[in-house]
Amino acid sequence: MAIAELKKIRILAHQEIRQALIDELQQSGMVHITDLKEVPEVQELGLDEFGFSTEDIAEELSQIEYTLNFLEPYKPPPQSWRDKLGQAKAVKTKKELERIVEKKEYRQIYKTCRKLDEGMLGLSVAIDDLQVDLATLTHWEKLDFPIETLTSSKHCQLRLLKLPQELKQEQYQKLTEAVGELFDLRSVSERHGFCHELLVYLAEHEDKINPILITEGVETVNLPKRTGTPAQIINDIKNELTKLKSRMEKLRNEALLLAAQKEKVALAYDYFVNQKLKQEIQGSFLATKSAFFLEGWVKRQGVKKLQVLLKGKFTQLEILISEPEKDEAPPIDFNNNQLVAPFEAITKLYGLPRSDELDPTPLFAPFFFVFFGLCLTDSGYGLLLVGIAYFGLRYLLLDSETKGMLKLLFLSGVAAIIAGAITGSWFGDIVNFLPAVFMPLKTLKNSLIIFDPINDPTGPMTFMLISLVLGFVQVCFGIGIKMYAEFRSGNTAAAIFDYFPWMLIFAGLGLWGLQFSLGAANNLLVVKGLIYSGFAIILLFNGREYGFNIFKRLGGGLLGLYCTIGYFSDILSYSRLLALGLATGVIATVVNKIAFMTTEIPVIGYIFMLLILIGGHIFNLAISGLGAFVHTSRLQFVEFFPKFFQGGGEMFNPFKWKSKYSVIKD
Repeated sequence: MAIAELKKIRILAHQEIRQALIDELQQSGMVHITDLKEVPEVQELGLDEFGFSTEDIAEELSQIEYTLNFLEPYKPPPQSWRDKLGQAKAVKTKKELERIVEKKEYRQIYKTCRKLDEGMLGLSVAIDDLQVDLATLTHWEKLDFPIETLTSSKHCQLRLLKLPQELKQEQYQKLTEAVGELFDLRSVSERHGFCHELLVYLAEHEDKINPILITEGVETVNLPKRTGTPAQIINDIKNELTKLKSRMEKLRNEALLLAAQKEKVALAYDYFVNQKLKQEIQGSFLATKSAFFLEGWVKRQGVKKLQVLLKGKFTQLEILISEPEKDEAPPIDFNNNQLVAPFEAITKLYGLPRSDELDPTPLFAPFFFVFFGLCLTDSGYGLLLVGIAYFGLRYLLLDSETKGMLKLLFLSGVAAIIAGAITGSWFGDIVNFLPAVFMPLKTLKNSLIIFDPINDPTGPMTFMLISLVLGFVQVCFGIGIKMYAEFRSGNTAAAIFDYFPWMLIFAGLGLWGLQFSLGAANNLLVVKGLIYSGFAIILLFNGREYGFNIFKRLGGGLLGLYCTIGYFSDILSYSRLLALGLATGVIATVVNKIAFMTTEIPVIGYIFMLLILIGGHIFNLAISGLGAFVHTSRLQFVEFFPKFFQGGGEMFNPFKWKSKYSVIKD
C-alpha cells in the first residue's frame, strides 16, 4: 500500500525497427516515455531530434471529425439502454481496425457528407430567403395590381410604409399640415399592432414629406423583385418552398442512410488518433541517421515482462534498466489494494505525492469512509448509492478512472448504510409510517440503533462527541505521520523537538478524556506529566535555530505554542460531521411527513405521496450526497493533509493505445 516502485528504462535501437518498436510499446502500455528535449544533459550529446510531419494525419482526422459531426444528428435512435448511455462500442482487434482503414471507405463517406452538407446549406439559404419574402408579402396581399408597377416616376413618388398603429393618425396629420391634400395614403393591412400603407405624393414635395417619413418607428418597405400581384407571388413562393423542402428532405434521407455507416468512420478516428500519438511520441526521442534513443519509466514488476517481450521480437536494440538517480523525481503511480485504490481519486483531486513521500491514500481512506457515512447517515440512501455503483460497474463499459469513482461511490454507500443503521435512519423515519404488517422490520431497525441523533435528547451531543473524538484522532494521526516522515528522511531533530511534544500533549489530553468518561478524572498525575512535558520541550527547543540566545529561543518557543490554537481549531472543524448528518435526517423526516399528510386527500392522495417521496428523497440524496463528499474531502485537504503532505509529483502516464469509439480485444 504505497507508491509504486519505478525503474528507469533506456532503449537504444536501429532505425529499421523504429515503427515496429513504437507499435509494440503502445500495445504493451507499460512505459512512461520521457521527453528528452527537456533534459539538458541529453541535449549536450549533440544528437539530432526526430524530424517528422503530422500534416497527413491531421488532415485525415480533420475530415473524419467533420464527418462524425455531420452524421451525429442523423444517427438512428438508440435501440437499447446501452445505446442510450453511449455504451455501444465496437469490439475489434487491432488487425480488424487496420483492415477497415485500408479500405478507405471513410474517405468516400466524407466526400458524400461534404456534398450533402453543401447541398443542404444552399437549400437552407434559399428557403430562408423565400420565407423572408413570404413574410414580407403577406402584409401586402390585398394589393390588386402587380408589384413591378409600384415604382416612382419623375413627377410622382410612391412608398410602402410600415408603422405602429398608434402613429397612424399622427403621421396623417403631419402629412396634411405639410402638403395639404396633395397626397394619397391607402391602408393595405393592419395586424400585430402595425399598419401597412401605400403612400403616393408629388415628387416636388419630397423635401417636405421625407423628414416626416424618417420619424422613429416608421419603416419604408422594399418588396421582393418579382412580377405579378402579391397574391400571385405568394402562391408561387409557396410552390417553390414545397419543392425546396422536398429536395431538403431527400438529402436528409440520404444522410440518414449514410449515418448507418458511421461506425466505419468512428473506427477510423480511433485508428488515426493513435497514429497521431505514435507520431507525437517520436518528438520525445533522440536519433542519428541509423539509430534512435528513448528514455522512460516502467513499474518494477513489469520490467522482466517488458524485456522478454521486446527481446523476443527485436534483436537490433539494447535495453538498459537502472534505479532512479538521487536527484531524480520519477512519475507517480499508486500500488494499493482493491479496498484502498478507489480512494486514489481523492488524492488526485488534491495533488500527487512526490516520489520520496508517503502515499496518503491508505492513511486517510478509513477516515474518509467513516466521515462520509456520518455525513450522509442514512441506510436507504446508502443502498441507492450501492445500487447505482453496482449497476455501472457490472453493466457499463467504463475507463479505469470512472470505474474507480464508481467503486468509491460503492464504498461510500456501504459507509452510509452502516451509519444509517446505527442511527436508525432508513429514508429518514419512513419505517414508522409503514402498516403494522411491517412491524418485524421496525423491530429489526430499532435493534440496530446505537444512538438516535434526532429523536433522542442526548443524541446530538453524542453525535458531537463522536465527531470531535474522530477529529482528535485524525489530527493526532497526521502529526504522527509527519514525525515518522521526518525520521524517515533523517531529520531526527525536527521529529523529536517539533512533533513528538505534540504527541505527548495530545496523548495527555486523550488520557484525560478517557479518565473523565470512566469517572476517574481525579487521577491526573500522568496527564499533567505528559502535557507539561510536551509544552516544556516546545518552549525550550522550538526556537533552537537561535542557538544560545535565550530570549529569542524562548520567543520561538512561545510562537510554537501558538500552534495549539490551530490544532484545536482543526478539531472543532470536525463538528461539520454533526451538522451534515443531522441535516440529512431532518430533511428526510420532513419529506416523509409532508408525503404521508397527502394521503388524507381522496383518490389522488397516494399518487401525491409517491411523487413527494420519490422526488423529495432523490433531491435530498443529491444535495446531502454532494455535501458529504465535499465536506469529507475538505476535512482531508484542509485539516489532515497539511500536517504531513507536500505533493508536486507527476502522474505515471504510460504510452498506450487510446480509443473513444471502440474496444480493442487484444
